[in-house]
Amino acid sequence: MILAAGAAFLGNLILIPLILRFVRWRRWYDPTDHRKSHDGDISAMGGIGIFFSVLLAAMTTFLVFGVSLGNGSRWSYAALAAGATIMHLSGVIDDLVNLRALRKLVLQVVASAVAIAGGWVIPGVACPITGIELAFGAFAVPATLFWIVGISNAMNLIDGIDGSAAVIALCASLSFAALALFGGADSAAIVALALAGATAAFLVFNAPPARIFMGDGGSLFVGFSLALLAIGVPVSETRMVSIAVPVVLLAVPILDTAVAIGRRLMRRLPIHTPDREHLHHKLLATTRCGRRSLIVLAGLNVLLAIAATSYGVASGVWAVLLVLTALAAAGITYAHVHHLWSARAADSSRENQKLQSASVGSGKCATFR
Repeated sequence: MILAAGAAFLGNLILIPLILRFVRWRRWYDPTDHRKSHDGDISAMGGIGIFFSVLLAAMTTFLVFGVSLGNGSRWSYAALAAGATIMHLSGVIDDLVNLRALRKLVLQVVASAVAIAGGWVIPGVACPITGIELAFGAFAVPATLFWIVGISNAMNLIDGIDGSAAVIALCASLSFAALALFGGADSAAIVALALAGATAAFLVFNAPPARIFMGDGGSLFVGFSLALLAIGVPVSETRMVSIAVPVVLLAVPILDTAVAIGRRLMRRLPIHTPDREHLHHKLLATTRCGRRSLIVLAGLNVLLAIAATSYGVASGVWAVLLVLTALAAAGITYAHVHHLWSARAADSSRENQKLQSASVGSGKCATFR
């Protein structure tokens, strides 16, 4: 099992420098604009290294150790690989030519449909604490499609500052790996460990100040992989998916995406309209330091991962309390960051109004930042 993580880690450590050389030659850099938090020539092709290191490490581990696919067939994992490839390529193409939102969505639905055709379906959910199981029945496929596309895009949206998506993916994949090993799902554990190794290596180059970004090709692939691991890792004793574990593990991107959609709907804007009001934007504006922002995100996601893993291994009273504490910490952190950001924005607005008033009174033009 350790081979998967080690191979992916070493593989990506080798691939990223090669990708950096290639993109410098081709001058494939992520364009800067008012929404981006970087300046200078930085490539968004890092997802290519994550994708190939995960794929090759997982395949090598399967072949070398002859790991049984357990309750998953060869076709199901072939479908996973095919869907992940489509999702990754859709992101890489978008990084290069900036696809329209509808075209991106179509490609994401196709990638998700391939995985669903391979048997990656959520038959229902097991609710925490109560243990009540809710079967989706005829809505299983639409619910699964919504879950995969939703989590893929949530990881894409949270990837706004150096290291943010990689840290979340590392914490979540390590938790999924632990739960898979505990549940005897060796195949899922290999995929999770490979993803953890690849993202850990990527953080070497993506930690502030970043030398490369994972781009849409990386964030969509990572989100797709985590969404399917949530389906494939056994937590509930039945075929139902325990809703608590994936929601807690991915609480930060889920919360950020939900708030962003609500914000845009309230402003009567399309939900894909970009802005600078995501959690990472507010965190960066508040701390004014990429490293401090990443430390806050990392600490919060480590807590969420510990809580989710504890609940998945032993869903007793203490595990439930830990989950509730972690979710409360996530909510409080988000609310506190939003409050500080709002206060800073209000102070800046008042300062600009004073400058404008002073310029009108003196007959001079004010210069705004």
